[in-house]
Amino acid sequence: MGQSEQKMGGNNVKWQDVVIKKVFFCMFDTTLEVVPYSGYVPGDEDEMYRYLCQMVAKYYYHETSRKGFIHEESELQQILPETGDQFEAFVNCICDEIQDLMHANPEIQTGAGMFAWVTLEDQDYITFFKSNYQSRFLVSQDENSAVHWTLNHMILPGPSPKVNEYFYLNLNDNQAQVSDFECYIDGLKQNYLADQVLKLDFKPSEAVTVKAIDDSVVETIKHCYEEQAPQKIMEYKTIVADQVKEKGQIIVPELEEAVFKDNEQAAVLYQEVAEQQQIPKIPVYVSKKTERKLGKKQKLVTDSGIELLVPLELLKDESILEYHQNDDGKMSILIKEIGFIENK
Repeated sequence: MGQSEQKMGGNNVKWQDVVIKKVFFCMFDTTLEVVPYSGYVPGDEDEMYRYLCQMVAKYYYHETSRKGFIHEESELQQILPETGDQFEAFVNCICDEIQDLMHANPEIQTGAGMFAWVTLEDQDYITFFKSNYQSRFLVSQDENSAVHWTLNHMILPGPSPKVNEYFYLNLNDNQAQVSDFECYIDGLKQNYLADQVLKLDFKPSEAVTVKAIDDSVVETIKHCYEEQAPQKIMEYKTIVADQVKEKGQIIVPELEEAVFKDNEQAAVLYQEVAEQQQIPKIPVYVSKKTERKLGKKQKLVTDSGIELLVPLELLKDESILEYHQNDDGKMSILIKEIGFIENK
């Protein structure tokens, strides 16, 4: 796939899908009393526009981002811009909040910020990205043809390397996505953008939620199905992959019913575990990257380090794979009908 068609975001969007309406660039530096910023209206043919669109697409619904929402009575709701004319006032307010936190917390590093009002998938977003400065040598030649190396401490990374902090605020439905960067504030480890600046109502990240669902289902199966546990785990893997492929999300009540419909005790136990783990009953949005992980070949790893990659559709095929639950809780697998072994 060529760069011009490269799909970048967690929601499988391309940078060409991004429409940037208005931009403010700013500079976060604790040696300055206030944050300097300036407006910029990019042209859709210049390199800067492409750079910014790539950045917006790359982190849109990123699997590590934390998903939350803006409370209707929050301070953030009061300052969210409704028109482009109100955008600068919002930028100024957020810059002041971040700058105040930086003075008290050296873990929040100096860097360059970018606020952009963008349209993506027919939704309007206020986005923010902060890239910490990188140190690089610049090579130059003076009028006497002498070559000089000069260390510059304020180089910005390209859009491909990790942006340190970011957020997306959906102006249509008050949903929010925030980077997972955390630092210590007043002795507590916090996500400073979400907890201190935006004050969002939080939901765990997609990656954390999907892992919690998987762990709770697998542990319930191991506890309740005994010798049939290996086959049941493979059945569950197929069910969740099919649900995500069809609906683009994990609907926990439906998953629970499909997996545990044959075992009432397991269903009750899973409900208890899910409540303890605070697994949401509302649909869990799944990015394309996670969908691919759930739907591709499953990796089975032995204690000795042997790895087996098994296509998902073959996991439940008893004519090919036979599972046994050992007394120690581990699983043994018998592979049938091996026609030949190829050395690579």
